[in-house]
This record gives sequence, C-alpha cells and structure tokens, in this order.
Amino acid sequence: MSKIFTYNDLLAEKERLRTLREEQKLLIKADVKELKEELRPLMALISVLGKITTRETRNDAIVSTGSALAIDMLSRRVLPNSSLVRMFVPGILKNVASHLLYSAKPLLQKLIGRKRKDNDVAVQNPQ
Repeated sequence: MSKIFTYNDLLAEKERLRTLREEQKLLIKADVKELKEELRPLMALISVLGKITTRETRNDAIVSTGSALAIDMLSRRVLPNSSLVRMFVPGILKNVASHLLYSAKPLLQKLIGRKRKDNDVAVQNPQ
C-alpha cells in the first residue's frame, strides 16, 4: 500500500485493489476446482459406501419386499453358516439391490409397458 495524498492517488489505489481482488478470486476458483478434482475419487467412495449402508426408500413396497425375500432365500442356500456372514451380508445385499432396482426402474417400466401394450393389442384383436 502506498501513501495517498490526492484524489487521483485514491482512485489509483482503489483500482489496484479491485484488480488484486479479481486476481485472488480467480486463484480461489482455480484452487477450488483443483480440490474438487482431487477429491472426486473420495466422493465416489462415499457414494458407494452410502449405497451399501442405506436402503433406497423410493421403491415400491412390492419390489422391496420381493427383493428382500429373494435375497433371504438365496443367502440361506449360498452363504456359509458363519454368524458374522449371515448377519451382515444379506443386509448389504438388500441395500445394494434396492439402489439397483431403483436405478433400473425406468427400464423395467418400459419393458412392462411394452408387454401391456402387446397384451392389450392381442386382447383387442384376437385372431
């Protein structure tokens, strides 16, 4: 900072500080962008861990119940009799399955919708 004696000195200092602020804003933006890039793998890991530890609640009750029953039946047949495995693995599988079923919902709706349309056409036009 220089000493300010005149109004022109004040304007010059104001402009210098304004450009310095803009340069520092750009530096901060670049640093934030770099941090986001460096933390991207960690954020992906947190997302996966979140899907493993929580269930998707937006699924239909029938879909959730059906997948839970199927996983229970398969886990009884396939998993070893270890109490720790029987305690944790089915829960993790149910959580992951709920997220997979929710993400596959549009595809399943298209398939079911196509079948319904085919069945409706067959019912309307029996040959």
